[in-house]
Amino acid sequence: MKSTLLGVLVVAAATGLMFGASCAGRGGGPAACPGSGWCASATDAGVVAEPSTGTTFTCPIGVRAAVASESGASVPAGMPPGARGTLDERATRAKRNAGDATTCCYVWNEPCPG
Repeated sequence: MKSTLLGVLVVAAATGLMFGASCAGRGGGPAACPGSGWCASATDAGVVAEPSTGTTFTCPIGVRAAVASESGASVPAGMPPGARGTLDERATRAKRNAGDATTCCYVWNEPCPG
């Protein structure tokens, strides 16, 4: 009985962390909600690239809309102004396999409305 209860608690805690982390504001900032995917040229992704995250598939691994604003550039079309994203390797690999050598695809979190 104790091991069953412990297992239920572990699953509940993991589920809470998984869903809570994607929509909870960290450090008292605005809550972040899952956003839709975004694909752009490696050049456009470079405008919002977080340099410390590196690259793969010739694409920046991490992107953040604020990078463009901080440098005086415009946020690329299709990317919400507050978005922060990570390379979607599966979608980018699919582009490469289809012969597209320059498109980078991302998944992101963006500030939740309200």
